[in-house]
Amino acid sequence: MLRYLWIKDYKNIQETGFQFDPALEVIYDPVTGILEVNRRPERALPTGFFGLNVQLVTGVLGENGAGKSALMEFLRSVAGSFGNGESRMTPPCLFIFDNTIINQASILISNIESLRDEGYSTYTFNDYISYNQIYISSRNAGVINPINQHLYIYYSNFWESSSLDSYPAVIDVSTTYTIEGIHGRNQFRGIKQDSLISYWTHSFIWEIRMLHYLRSNTLEHMPFSLPRLLSLRTKDPSEVYQIRELNDEFFEENKAEKLKSWFREFESRLGRNNQSHGIEEFINRFILPRLLLLMQSFPQDFARLNDAELSNLSSLEQRPPRMRKTKLQKQLDTLYEFVTFLREAAVAEKVLTLQERIGFDEPVVRTVQLDTTALPQERLVRLLSHLSYMSQTFDARWFGLSSGQAAYLRLHARMYQALTEVKERAKRSFDAVSTVTILIDEGETGFHPQWQKQYVQLLLSIVSKMFAAYQVQLIIGSNSAFIASDIPKSNLLLLHRRKAGNRSEVRSYSGKEETFAANIHTLLTDSFFLQDGLMGDFARAKVNALIQYLQQEGATQDGRRGEMKAIMEMIGEPVIRMKLREMWNSKFGIQEEIDDLERRLEQLRGQRGNGQDRA
Repeated sequence: MLRYLWIKDYKNIQETGFQFDPALEVIYDPVTGILEVNRRPERALPTGFFGLNVQLVTGVLGENGAGKSALMEFLRSVAGSFGNGESRMTPPCLFIFDNTIINQASILISNIESLRDEGYSTYTFNDYISYNQIYISSRNAGVINPINQHLYIYYSNFWESSSLDSYPAVIDVSTTYTIEGIHGRNQFRGIKQDSLISYWTHSFIWEIRMLHYLRSNTLEHMPFSLPRLLSLRTKDPSEVYQIRELNDEFFEENKAEKLKSWFREFESRLGRNNQSHGIEEFINRFILPRLLLLMQSFPQDFARLNDAELSNLSSLEQRPPRMRKTKLQKQLDTLYEFVTFLREAAVAEKVLTLQERIGFDEPVVRTVQLDTTALPQERLVRLLSHLSYMSQTFDARWFGLSSGQAAYLRLHARMYQALTEVKERAKRSFDAVSTVTILIDEGETGFHPQWQKQYVQLLLSIVSKMFAAYQVQLIIGSNSAFIASDIPKSNLLLLHRRKAGNRSEVRSYSGKEETFAANIHTLLTDSFFLQDGLMGDFARAKVNALIQYLQQEGATQDGRRGEMKAIMEMIGEPVIRMKLREMWNSKFGIQEEIDDLERRLEQLRGQRGNGQDRA
């Protein structure tokens, strides 16, 4: 496991050491080259503190621009390069993994012999990390270095425009990497479509698999009911008409009058089938745009079809005709299989059709809901995977999930996807995978504060159950004080941005008490989390404006008194409100009393004029 890292210069991190094991005290002096490594067993947390298989947990907290993401990126790219079969250019750095020390040649370790005498294996590389250097030398010594049994998992739900390289020792399930991977596969297959749309289909596939895994292993521990119904909704008819208009030009250019007549008959049948309001209406609306897209890509193949074959395509009640191009044949076969799947599900009453009204037209069926718990899971997943190339013509979503619940579900699904990949890599590896380091960068984004409070417990629950067969190290990047409340301060890396040079530095928690189980408000009062107190800046500006108003000389008669008094009465902090009331009464108390008496006098005069004072 990763115990210590020293980085000379990487982005805004300069000559900084990071401790990941509180039971190991490491001090590196870049001037003398002395690396002190002292074991401090008394600082170790109780065995099994985070879980039976979760050995180390580190919270990386910091303000924006303090270097959290840079540290995560460094770990992903550099630490993830150990244990693979190729060499990579690496910035000057120093690592300690268990009993192994790895340093770049420019990082001097002057006491390296004494460290070897203490039982550390040492490896020095020049500009490139070499897997073979570690692997072969450890094999020659008759041992397996733990580095060669180590995998990394990286997750972030942010989507960034910058590209991410792949590293054989890293299983990257981040949103950015997933979208890039889909885009690359689409280009390789010659599919022209928005990779974001395919990404959502990809996400649903892993969510379906993960939900099946949770239910099969009785691990339903989410703070909401696990979703069952997957909604598939065809695109708005106007979008189909736009496709048709493109095809009108296409028909003319390709002199395909037979196809044009077939398309018009297909479209008119949609109107005639509106009265059925059943699965067949949805199937027709589902088939049409997909066939048009395929027709645009393979016009000559469609033009060769006879009337009977075209008629079959419009309903797909039988297998599609044999096509010359294998790619087209596979896509038509998949479309047929999915339509057959929908019909079978409808007969088994495992699918629900929903009507909706578009404008003033008659209601139509554009949505079906599939009960994912009652349908063959692998078949559904396979069909959705194959249909992802056509996903620009339909939307998929879980019925009844909020955006926060969807983010919660997505985190589970990505961890399950990573677990599946860990198992696959273990089958292909010469050495069994024994240790997994999980890097999660702001995975709680989108969570309600209540769920943020439960976030660390959620992660520990996931990794202790899903990755029960492995030793796990968890490194959590976050901006949230909730993380600090769930992790002892010995396991926190608090990153701070220096004003001079905009460089990152690690600082100690300034509070005298432990962060673990501390009150959130107490943690927030530490200047690391919030400067200038807990009040929002907008409210602070209003309060300061009110104070300035009250400190003006003389009686203020500018017409703002009512507005300022209303602001004062809105203030929720009782001490501040009481002090402002004192200032208000000191300035306006006598004048307001006079105003009240004058209003009362006017009321009495009015009553006398109306004869209300006569006995």
